[in-house]
Amino acid sequence: KRMKWPDDFFILQQQLSYQSYLLDNYTLIENFRNGQSNSISYGATVSRNSIGDPIFPTGGSVVSLSVQATPPFSMFNGLDYSTATPSEKFQWIEYHKWKIDSKWYQQLAKNLVVQTKVQFGFLGRYNTDLDVSPFERFYLGGDGLSGFGLDGREIIALRGYDNNSLSASFGSSIFTKYNMELRYRISANPAATIFVLGFVEAGNGWNSFREFTPFDVKKSG
Repeated sequence: KRMKWPDDFFILQQQLSYQSYLLDNYTLIENFRNGQSNSISYGATVSRNSIGDPIFPTGGSVVSLSVQATPPFSMFNGLDYSTATPSEKFQWIEYHKWKIDSKWYQQLAKNLVVQTKVQFGFLGRYNTDLDVSPFERFYLGGDGLSGFGLDGREIIALRGYDNNSLSASFGSSIFTKYNMELRYRISANPAATIFVLGFVEAGNGWNSFREFTPFDVKKSG
């Protein structure tokens, strides 16, 4: 839905989803290889897009804030999580997931533009007796190609590293990524826009706020 307030650049997107995962000898986390997990979640994204040309923007920004959350099943299902097995704990998945993604463009000279980008993601829990969901985690590093994980994982690209090499083997619950690109346009033909760029990029992943240090990051090379 395109919003009229605060201005015409804002868009609100909402979704309600149900997913069922059937695990058959699939290592998701330690001691959880078989069973069924269910997820009912509501998601909302508020974004503002004020760029013009989507291929080679020369000004403006794209900023989005999203949240996705399940009901807090552990608060009313009566399960004793201190003695429950992993398949019982995660029969109904619960989490709240927050993401911020922002890109800013500034023209420095004719055909010369700088892009700055900041990303942040956090996967939280309601119940301290329950581990953070093994689903919907962040995997940082590599080419960023998605579609290879069926557990809701998000692949966060970071050039110069192997896929998922900057996250724990079972993913991260927190990540940050910073990027700056200097772009120079060679051809402005709408049918074949050509530009070259140089970049600096860094990011990292963590599994708790006790470990989280937003500027302790790995640089791309």
